Amino acid sequence: MAKSPHYFMNHRLQKAKQVYNKYGCRTLAYKTISSSTSNIYNYHRSFLKKHVWDLQPAGPAKFEFNLINVSPEDIIYTNDYPFPVTGDHAIYGNYSGGWDCKNKKKITNSYVYLTIHQLYVDDYEWKKTDGYQHHLKKTSDPISPWYNSNKKEIKDWFKNLDELYNRVRQKGYKSQKQLYQDRYLKEYHNVNVGEIYLPDEIRVVVDRDGNIIHCAGGRHRLCIAKILELDTVPVVVQLIHRKADLDDPEVIAAAKK
Repeated sequence: MAKSPHYFMNHRLQKAKQVYNKYGCRTLAYKTISSSTSNIYNYHRSFLKKHVWDLQPAGPAKFEFNLINVSPEDIIYTNDYPFPVTGDHAIYGNYSGGWDCKNKKKITNSYVYLTIHQLYVDDYEWKKTDGYQHHLKKTSDPISPWYNSNKKEIKDWFKNLDELYNRVRQKGYKSQKQLYQDRYLKEYHNVNVGEIYLPDEIRVVVDRDGNIIHCAGGRHRLCIAKILELDTVPVVVQLIHRKADLDDPEVIAAAKK
């Protein structure tokens, strides 16, 4: 016998009630949004861009991604933007609007930077670092990728970080292409930004004041480069504010293409 629409509605309400009772309103909202179909997302995308994210298209329809070299010291800020910067719906290109004025945070205040500094400059034991406490806390957060992780997985994170730091310190900073050519990587690491596949490098945006802001990819590599005081690192420019006040020749060239 076929089940009625009322059955499915009651089933969904019961599941929602269980999530709310166990994890609270925040997790219920997150799971509800996550379960929305791509069609609903696309329907609201233009509204979000204009009225929520304050992104106003301000450039050619075809945007050329550029891999350029910049000083790690010039990348002062990072930003967890509310709009997607990775995946099929990622935002990229030239935009005006107020999107660039919100939520900037100094990279040197991030738990990743602090952890690397504590380990390799201040000589902390790994369990006493900000990173250990951060991941330990996230193991009990239902919407975190670290939810239900164990201490061995946290230890593996530190092991991978140690390998990355020592490789960069001993052999210098290398792009994904160089790592693949040196056979360190078995396969070329790409990431999709909209319909484009890019090398998995540090990705940045340029705000109206010409600040180069980290937005995705290579957070650990960037923090290591800053602590080791490297001259330059390769980055991909993903998003540029139309009013950007530029002074870096490579960034200017990227913005004009």
